[in-house]
Amino acid sequence: MKMFVFYFTAFMFDMNNGAYIPVKNSFVYKTEEDCRFVEKTVLGFNEALNCQFEYTKHLANDEESIEWALLKDLALKFQKRNVRTQVETKK
Repeated sequence: MKMFVFYFTAFMFDMNNGAYIPVKNSFVYKTEEDCRFVEKTVLGFNEALNCQFEYTKHLANDEESIEWALLKDLALKFQKRNVRTQVETKK
């Protein structure tokens, strides 16, 4: 389904070496106005290339919907995998 997608980068702190690890995140919205409002609230400005109308697997911003979409995607990839089995026989 196509929705307006707001992308942003969050930084995770690595406790082992003190580095910040960038993690790309997104929220989805049914209208561009809603997307632009949240973008301006979070970033303080609107970017021309953000909040584009594009295909997304995530149809809501709640963790259950996102988890379901990720699991569904993994299940489809699992079904399409190329399985090679090797059986060794000892004589």
